[in-house]
This record gives sequence, C-alpha cells and structure tokens, in this order.
Amino acid sequence: MTRIVASDPTMWAAIMATNRDLISQQLASYLRELQRFKDLIDKQDQAGLFETFSKAQVRRNRLNQQSKDLFYDLFINIPDQVGAIAGVMSRLAAANVITCKCWNCGMKLTGSCN
Repeated sequence: MTRIVASDPTMWAAIMATNRDLISQQLASYLRELQRFKDLIDKQDQAGLFETFSKAQVRRNRLNQQSKDLFYDLFINIPDQVGAIAGVMSRLAAANVITCKCWNCGMKLTGSCN
C-alpha cells in the first residue's frame, strides 16, 4: 500500500475507477479470507490455523518452483509521460525478451491494438 500512496492519487483513482468491478470482487474475497482468519483466531482453533498456514506454505513453495528462471525484476527509469511504459514494453516484446498480451483484445503485443 505504501507504493500506491507514494504515487499520483489521480492515477490510482483512475485505475480504481477503470477496474472497479474486478477490484471490488478481489477486495470482497480478501475480506472473506480475513474474516475466516478472525474466526479461527477468535475460536482459538489451532488446528484450523495450522492447516491454513500449512496449505499456504505449500502453495507459496509451489509458486517459487514454477517461477524459477521465468520472472525477473526489472527497474527502469523512464519519463513520466503518456506512452512511456508502452514504449518500453513494446521494445522488450520486439526483442523477444518478454511476451506481452494486450489487455483489451488478448492478442500478442506487436504494436498497438484497437
């Protein structure tokens, strides 16, 4: 959350408005999980907490195994202007460094889509 509040509030307000339905669904799911944790804690359900954390650990470890050598952190300083990120992503895709798909149409990024 600290990264979000350190950024431009206008941008994040627009992102939230544009993705309202999906974000709302994800927040509702997150709140259900938090309530489930609260219930386990309130009931002092040690077995339930243990099972929950054990399953989460297995999923987390599986994620690490699947993503080895597939994902890298990339930090690039770019100008704060419209199209800057798209330009970087297009160049990386053109060089076959990454595979990008358009959010609008799902096609492989080779330029821009309608």
